[in-house]
Amino acid sequence: LDIPFVTIAAALQSFSGVQRRLQIKGERRDITVVDDYGHHPTEIRATLSALRDAWPERRLVVLFQPHRYSRTKALAEEFYTAFHEADIIFLTEIYGASEAPIPGITAEALLSGIKQHGHRHAYFASNFDELLDKTMDILAPGDVVLSLGAGNIWQAGEKLLEMLGDQNDS
Repeated sequence: LDIPFVTIAAALQSFSGVQRRLQIKGERRDITVVDDYGHHPTEIRATLSALRDAWPERRLVVLFQPHRYSRTKALAEEFYTAFHEADIIFLTEIYGASEAPIPGITAEALLSGIKQHGHRHAYFASNFDELLDKTMDILAPGDVVLSLGAGNIWQAGEKLLEMLGDQNDS
């Protein structure tokens, strides 16, 4: 590719990264909020491993929204062990996209499998208000919160930042 090094360097210097891939959304009250589009167990493991490498001493709180009923059904066994790097996980309802629900394929069933495979701090929230309330109740300075999934879970991460910013700093 006959491109001068200075041109390449300038382009890389202005590159701000990819949206929704380990995107640091902000930090409030010494709590870092990160967002990632990962929704396949392999992506989830890679994302959690990268965060654990970046912040080995910090508690990792994951807000996960499963994506599609068919994917949740097909990959359930892999999902059960995908979250071992997380200290705490909150699951929300499955984001169906254009799919109709599949009987028996629920976030609660996924949560049960995650717990049966050894995760001791995994919880369910039926909607974003409940998710945010439960998350705010357990957060502590130093935590890293990851909103994770291909649906609209990123909105929960952004709202969490707002809520943390609205708290009194005293």
